[in-house]
Amino acid sequence: MVMLTQRLHESPPATAVPPARQPGRPLQTLYHVAESASQHGWTAALRQLSGDLWREAGQAQRALADWLLASDSIADPALEQNIAQAAFALGDWPTALRAWERAAALAPQNSAVLAEYALLLAALEPSAAQDALTRAASATPAQAALSDALRTAIANGNDEHERLMRTGMVFAEHALWLHARAAFQTAAALGSDPLALAYFGYSIDQTGGNGSAQVSAAARAAPQQPQVRLLEGLHLRAQNDLAGSLAALSAAALLDPASPVLLAELGTAHLNLGDYASARHWYQQAVLLSGGAEPYAQLLQSLQTTQDPVPDQPPEATPDEAPQHTEPDALPDDSAQQGPAG
Repeated sequence: MVMLTQRLHESPPATAVPPARQPGRPLQTLYHVAESASQHGWTAALRQLSGDLWREAGQAQRALADWLLASDSIADPALEQNIAQAAFALGDWPTALRAWERAAALAPQNSAVLAEYALLLAALEPSAAQDALTRAASATPAQAALSDALRTAIANGNDEHERLMRTGMVFAEHALWLHARAAFQTAAALGSDPLALAYFGYSIDQTGGNGSAQVSAAARAAPQQPQVRLLEGLHLRAQNDLAGSLAALSAAALLDPASPVLLAELGTAHLNLGDYASARHWYQQAVLLSGGAEPYAQLLQSLQTTQDPVPDQPPEATPDEAPQHTEPDALPDDSAQQGPAG
């Protein structure tokens, strides 16, 4: 009886109580979280709160680390979405994909989650993405066109490398550059394809980084590939190396003088250096070779409506400087002359 009475009056063991959040003061609240954890140990709830606070403080890597620890004990679709978004932004594609998959399993009616899972699966494992893309298209009509384009790209690929390149291009055309970066990075890792490496580097540029290492390596490995030299020129333009961009795009146009894409980019390279006459010349050639395609006609029209201090005359060029063009017997299929989006 005495022992039972003692047990009834004993206090329950202390547990960690998450501190109240202080709006706009995440670091101060983090201090109290750490203090509570030091006294009572870390719980999943404390880890999740810590991750939320690190995100508020702008520390995505620390937020992700805490959320991953919390997810070992918490089955919460919102937590998995936080993990997926943070990992994706940090370029940790496998972690992001696993989190989207778990979020979709925990919230199967959430069409937005299903769509995100399907898109990233298409970027990393396209051969496994067809069913997910079909479900996403049904659940999210606004993304049906994108899902359809990805399914077509995957179906037309002969192997996983080609499927990755095709899905990467679809993402680039839709300005989904992080998804494109994931696809091109995965393609580049499958083998020694300079074009995949060049696209990977260019997608790094488009997502706020510097793809110099990848683009330079691709150009060294395949100096005779016009698409690689095109991407080199666009990369150098993004780095504001306008003279280097002109040199790379001139080389690309020499390698494929029937491509209106390359000639238009060569014109833009001259325009960026203030050479209006050369820009007009190459825009005119792009219009001619494309059969008057609207994008190239618009470039030429835009140039003609710009105040031009240079007389309207063709530029002087030698075969070593730039290709000379005459009207071909048959215009090239412009669908085969796709350059990178952006």
